[in-house]
Amino acid sequence: MLFLPRIALAKDVVCFTTSVHGGVSKGNYKSFNLGAHVGDNQKRVAINRQLLTAILTQQIANRNDANNLTGSPELKPINWLNQTHSTNICDYDSILDGTYDGIETVSKNTPLAVMSADCLPIVIACGESGKIAAVHAGWRGLVGNFLAKVIACFEYPEALNVWLGPHISAANFEVSDAIVECFKPYSNAIMPQKQKGKYLVDLSEIALNQLASLGVMNVQVSPICTYANEDCFSHRRITHLGQLQTGRMATVVVRV
Repeated sequence: MLFLPRIALAKDVVCFTTSVHGGVSKGNYKSFNLGAHVGDNQKRVAINRQLLTAILTQQIANRNDANNLTGSPELKPINWLNQTHSTNICDYDSILDGTYDGIETVSKNTPLAVMSADCLPIVIACGESGKIAAVHAGWRGLVGNFLAKVIACFEYPEALNVWLGPHISAANFEVSDAIVECFKPYSNAIMPQKQKGKYLVDLSEIALNQLASLGVMNVQVSPICTYANEDCFSHRRITHLGQLQTGRMATVVVRV
């Protein structure tokens, strides 16, 4: 099971977000956990990542069939990021040791991936330069103006097509006074709760506002809430159940 944008970002771009289904992990990681940093058995994660490559290859074949194309490109391996809610983005070909929450490339057949379990996975494709990017943005990244840094990597903001993948919805993202204070410029994305000092925040609305201010208007938003949909991993949902760890989905994009 995969989650895809309603409209392809470009004819030569394949992207999707995985679900919890289709892998070999057990317990809270059942079954398609792609995160190697969440306490899962590393051999199972390695198998899941191999399965992801097979899924990506199949999605490219499906795209080729739909467009009457032939051939199966040889894909580069995914460079998995060390994500820490930073505002750092790297190029696929010049990635260094360190922490990144975004990756970009102009190369074809070079899949990019970010992991998430409530935060916003964001895919960007430029119709002019051919550059693509995959970004992981939670509330810290949005507060830190990560999207401005990401869009600055592209020469033609008006030519960008963006997909905000499955993420926690405003109905389930409750925050305290201290956090909501950071989002005061986005009052349309904040809803006070009956419980004093608690608010609901719409991360995708904040991202839309920021992207619009940067000249990016072609944005699709996934309707899938990771907290509400049990086909998704959700860190907040598992925490509310009194448990500590869960798996991670991957959002993948490649230009072929």
